[in-house]
Amino acid sequence: MMEQLKNIVKSFIILFSQGLWIYHVIFLFTSLKVEEFAAFDATWWAIAAAVGYILNLLLTKKIVAGVIINIVVIGWLLYQNWVLTVPEGIWGFGIAHSLALLFIWVRAASFCYQKPLRRSMLNAFEGNILFYLIFAAIFIAKDWDNERFHLLFIFSIGLSLIGMILSLQSHGEKESGQSIEIRKVGESKSLSAMLLLLFVSIPLLSLLLLFPAVNRAVTIAVIAVWEGIKWIGGMLMELLMWVMSLFPESKPESLEGMQPQPSLEMGEIVEEPIVTMPISWLITSVLVLIAIIAITVLVKVLKNRKPREGMVPKQIIVSKESWWKNIKQKLLTLLYNWRIGMRRRFPHFYYQSVYWYYYQLQKWGKKNGFPIVKTETSKEYIQRIIAQLPDDKSEFEYDGNKYYVQTLLNELNRDYQAAYYGGVDTGSKEKYRILLKNL
Repeated sequence: MMEQLKNIVKSFIILFSQGLWIYHVIFLFTSLKVEEFAAFDATWWAIAAAVGYILNLLLTKKIVAGVIINIVVIGWLLYQNWVLTVPEGIWGFGIAHSLALLFIWVRAASFCYQKPLRRSMLNAFEGNILFYLIFAAIFIAKDWDNERFHLLFIFSIGLSLIGMILSLQSHGEKESGQSIEIRKVGESKSLSAMLLLLFVSIPLLSLLLLFPAVNRAVTIAVIAVWEGIKWIGGMLMELLMWVMSLFPESKPESLEGMQPQPSLEMGEIVEEPIVTMPISWLITSVLVLIAIIAITVLVKVLKNRKPREGMVPKQIIVSKESWWKNIKQKLLTLLYNWRIGMRRRFPHFYYQSVYWYYYQLQKWGKKNGFPIVKTETSKEYIQRIIAQLPDDKSEFEYDGNKYYVQTLLNELNRDYQAAYYGGVDTGSKEKYRILLKNL
């Protein structure tokens, strides 16, 4: 019972979103044609959605009777919708209005035979955001102040989010012949926080458009951007006209002072005049030819391109975990890493002193542009440092003694490997302290 109720709610959400898109598309085309705000009644659309769903839900197993009853009822609804809603003489609007009602009826009936999928709910959410941005820009450009428009789309976005949550609560739902098991987990990451911030900010920003001050500011910004685009287009057109003016154009000869030509006798050869093509036609033809070639090449490349074959999961099982335990574990891990990082700063933390000197060498390398790679051994890392050291740092003097950097680095690598792999302590490491001090 609960599963059936959730399917009804999800079907209503998708129908409401798609009906809202169709309504505003018809509204915009009608308003732009009559050049005024032309809202219309869509009550019969809601009746068609409810009757279409309930009727086909009751007649699921009666195919012949269902087809006959559907034809009769939808015909009656189309007639009533035309008579009560469509103004007399406006055929284009009436046809679009009737086709929208027919689409909503068929869409509602289809949910009786196939329940809405998660992909459909995701498409409804994305479509609500996309169409809202497009329609809001047009409303602002036309200076149409309609609070109902914003409230409807914000309500639709909220409904689609609820529908996505309901679709995630279904276990073992099959899509495209695959079985996917989804379980809620408590692990929180930065991506989840970003998505939550995005979902919350979109309705809030949409609500801000209802304030007159924000609406005026957005209108001024859109108009400024549009004027900038027109200015750039004008500059490009002037540049194109200047480039075209550099080419010589054929000028017609003056008719003044021309002598009448004697009539030609039979047998004489008549010279045909040479027709010259304007340079603008030539440039336009070349641009059209280039565009055709580019489109042809692009179509061939896209046709021959093989899409990547992604891995289709057979079954996804995610174990459930308490969010409080997850946060507690993250805090303990962060505290542990911080404590280890502080202890690594002191040489007595290490089991042998050669580990400390090798760690200090890594810190020096990271500071001077030689960070260690995770896949490098100590020998490979030290050989890379030796290869990149400048000649003026190959040797130094300290307390009256001369030291060679390459030799000390090789000895540090040998002692580190002896301690790490063999557990052998090679004695005093004072020379390594001198090496790190003079690097």
